[in-house]
Amino acid sequence: TMEAACEVNVEQRMEKKLIRKHKKKQILLKNEGIEITSQPTQNLVIANGGLGNGVSRKELLGVLKEAGNVKALLMPPDKPYAFVTYETVEEAMVAYNTLNGCNLESEELKQNIFLYLSYVEKVHYKEDTCQTLPPGLIVVEDFVSPNYEEKLLSSIDWDFGTDNESAQKSLKHRKVKHYGYEFRYDNNNIDKDKPLPGGLPEVCSEVLNKCLEYGFIRLKPDQLTINQYEPGQGIPPHIDTHSAFEDGIISLSL
Repeated sequence: TMEAACEVNVEQRMEKKLIRKHKKKQILLKNEGIEITSQPTQNLVIANGGLGNGVSRKELLGVLKEAGNVKALLMPPDKPYAFVTYETVEEAMVAYNTLNGCNLESEELKQNIFLYLSYVEKVHYKEDTCQTLPPGLIVVEDFVSPNYEEKLLSSIDWDFGTDNESAQKSLKHRKVKHYGYEFRYDNNNIDKDKPLPGGLPEVCSEVLNKCLEYGFIRLKPDQLTINQYEPGQGIPPHIDTHSAFEDGIISLSL
């Protein structure tokens, strides 16, 4: 019947969408040094199911146990993935077939977290072993207070059409907002003859003045890009263009 055919088409579209997202997550995992296998094993890597996404061990374990007996669960610090080992390969296959694309519902998480599972031969992850920083790079932890961090976050208005002083776009893996000058992703540059009205938000003055005071920058910046990543979002490793800017770039992670 027509109704049955429509249902099949919807299911097929959903299945294709799941496959596309699954492949993208596997590419990100490969960049982390994790080798995926198509052969079923007891071990699975769970993309989006990591501490880096705000997922708790209790929440994830509760979902994984629905598929079988969990022998071990490894959640690397600050990573957007986790590893689970089941007692049997059959139980791992149940998890793979029933939990792929599963929405991890949680009262603590404000965003939807969709899990993507892949088989791995061994459970391991590439630790951050870099002992020396590139020349010119300075990392300062806890540079701003929690209260000021909350003040910055609450000042950002992501509703389209409500802010006339910035340029805002929704990209494939994030939202971006530009102040001072709009960074053009089509030519990886800015137009110096077309500044945005209003300059940088006044709320940023505190952290910028602090950077000047500490000697991290020589001049006060006149361009600001805000990136918003939802849990599970990310972009592959890349090299940013630098020809559009002068020396001295500040990055603040909230």
